[in-house]
Amino acid sequence: MKNQTTRQKLSKVPNAPGLYRHESGTYYGIRKIKGKVKTASLETADRKLAERKLATWTQEQQIRILRDLLRMIAELIKKVMR
Repeated sequence: MKNQTTRQKLSKVPNAPGLYRHESGTYYGIRKIKGKVKTASLETADRKLAERKLATWTQEQQIRILRDLLRMIAELIKKVMR
């Protein structure tokens, strides 16, 4: 019998989009970011703390995306201004 991956050991937490619980009790966040599914351990077994950490992690991912977009726009402006 094959070992299960971490992803296979996760179960969806009701009424909490993107929040999953590992069979060990640790919470994980799963989000689709730029077309790819990203998984992150929230490193807690407390649901309320996990929800806050998931919100923070999601915001960090959105900031990264915006930063990348701004960098691309700046590069395009430089090319146009030459």
